[in-house]
Amino acid sequence: MSHELSPQDKVKLIRKANEFFNRGEMEKAAKLFWLTDYKDGLIRMGEYLLYQEKKPFQALHYFQKANHQQKINEIIARMLWAVGELVKKTP
Repeated sequence: MSHELSPQDKVKLIRKANEFFNRGEMEKAAKLFWLTDYKDGLIRMGEYLLYQEKKPFQALHYFQKANHQQKINEIIARMLWAVGELVKKTP
């Protein structure tokens, strides 16, 4: 969209995104959370991707957009640990 959402439209879209999320329609929810820049929704989406789907790289994008530094640090720490384990196993 080339223009800002009105506060009323933003609220409607966030409600719709929450409905999608609760029904398990994650792609639709994710698009609306992203569009509205709804921090709580972005964090919930990131947590879903991280813990349910086991997709830390995708989750990281949502946490970055939400500026959730604690989760960003957690994912980076996990990645560094995994790389360290790979390096240990390399002859």
